Amino acid sequence: MIDCPLTPSTISMIRWFMWCSKNYTCSIDGYLYMNFAGVCDCCIRDIGLELLMKGMDLESYRIIMEAYQNDYPFYKKTVDHKAFPAIWKTLISHIVRNLLYYIFTFPSVERVIQDTEAIFEKVDKRAEALQKYVLEAGENVSMTHIMNGHHDVYTAIYKESLSLNIYTLMSTRRITSILEKYGLTESEIQSLWCFNANSIATRWSQASSKAASALLAVFKDNASLSEEFESICAAKDNDRAISFLNSIRNDASSASQSFIDAWDAFLAEFGHRANVEFDLASPRYQERPVDLLILIHRIDPTNTKSIEQNLRERDEATEAILSKLTWYDRWVVQRNLPYARVFPTYREWSKQGFIRITTEFRRALLLIGQKCVKRGLLEQVDDVFYLEMEDIMAWEANEERGAEFKSLVAKRRAVYNASPLHPHARMIIAPECIMLDASNELKEELKNVPENVLVGVPTCSGVVEGEVVLVTDPDTELPPGAILVARATEPSWTPLFMNAAAVILEIGGPLTHGSVIARELCIPCVVGVKELMKRLKTGMRVQVDGTKGLVTIVKE
Repeated sequence: MIDCPLTPSTISMIRWFMWCSKNYTCSIDGYLYMNFAGVCDCCIRDIGLELLMKGMDLESYRIIMEAYQNDYPFYKKTVDHKAFPAIWKTLISHIVRNLLYYIFTFPSVERVIQDTEAIFEKVDKRAEALQKYVLEAGENVSMTHIMNGHHDVYTAIYKESLSLNIYTLMSTRRITSILEKYGLTESEIQSLWCFNANSIATRWSQASSKAASALLAVFKDNASLSEEFESICAAKDNDRAISFLNSIRNDASSASQSFIDAWDAFLAEFGHRANVEFDLASPRYQERPVDLLILIHRIDPTNTKSIEQNLRERDEATEAILSKLTWYDRWVVQRNLPYARVFPTYREWSKQGFIRITTEFRRALLLIGQKCVKRGLLEQVDDVFYLEMEDIMAWEANEERGAEFKSLVAKRRAVYNASPLHPHARMIIAPECIMLDASNELKEELKNVPENVLVGVPTCSGVVEGEVVLVTDPDTELPPGAILVARATEPSWTPLFMNAAAVILEIGGPLTHGSVIARELCIPCVVGVKELMKRLKTGMRVQVDGTKGLVTIVKE
């Protein structure tokens, strides 16, 4: 399940990218569930789930493995098994072949990095080509042309990168298995690869902090401009935000030009991102700069450590761990560590490329929406996001199909708008459609836990006490020193972390975005906490133990 409601256009796009029919996907109240039993029904299940999903969301990993081992052993003989040959031919055989090549040739870490970056350079070129087509075509843009030309982009990214990811994660597993013998905790082990200068998360936080610092310099001798900025952010007025930016751009002072340089640099790298960026309906920062101004407004640049300081702290933590090992274990860890640091560095690069591609899909949909409004097929341009790609392609083939657009939009808007009102399960186990939020293993762990204690996965060590703020979107105000509590996070939430004393997430694992950012900022983090958003309320006082994975309610 993808952890946010998505508009129908987004769901159909993902389905198309994944080469999945509606038989293998299910949208419940706007939440997308995908049937990947066929993919897991093979030797890659144990490797792929443990190396990838266990790091992303430990609890989902537990649920899947329990389902296979205890409740549904007949999966290996089900109809999903028939889908495996096609999946093997399209995706898995390529991954296995590349993985075996890396295992037997043992390339240098420089070669692994070079191969990884080459993959994402190809994705960037695909995005640039798509952007060129959309801009040149204008309202004559064809979704049929786009979908047929770029339906393989998802597999192109992951088919090439997964073998490298698995190869580098094998080094992570080797290191972890050694250090666990010495009694090191998960969060202590994660400190070995907690900061990577070239990761998307680091580049995001450094670029946004630089823009925030430059903006403060602009306001230093201009109180009226600062007041205007506060008013714009409070009103979330995009038109005023654009005028505000233009006024600074036209100011010749060095402070203003420094901010514009930092602003333009951020947009050049991250302008295609958005607050709920997986959804095609979400405006990008380059379209709606007020959203980015609000994020920058909340950043305290003094809380952002320099790259040099972060690297120094990581190296100190590494030396402290290595000093506890025997000479042989130290040699194995040192040999594998450069490879283990590759995956955290490039983990978000695939998402960065994917979002660049989908931003061009959004641009094309807006042009199609404008054309449909002119022809009376839609009431407003953003209605187009409630059409599926198949609806649009059918209309392009036969314009009479557009007559049903308004009724489809009305029906689907109602479902989407109601999505936040309904609870949704982490996973659905077929064929009985059992909706599960917790594994049997977690239920056993929670049996003897005191009422005021919540248990999760520790991903960054430290103990902090503070007041809870439940965060449901990146626009939420988070006072300095507060405990950030959320179901899950994404890169656009990064500025909130800079004010947080600790982070608690309902969904996640050691390699999810929230854990990565918490480690880079060295703030305690606990993830995978069952029913977190139900148990905690804004204003509660809790103690977060990022070493043991415990959240203790001190005051309700």
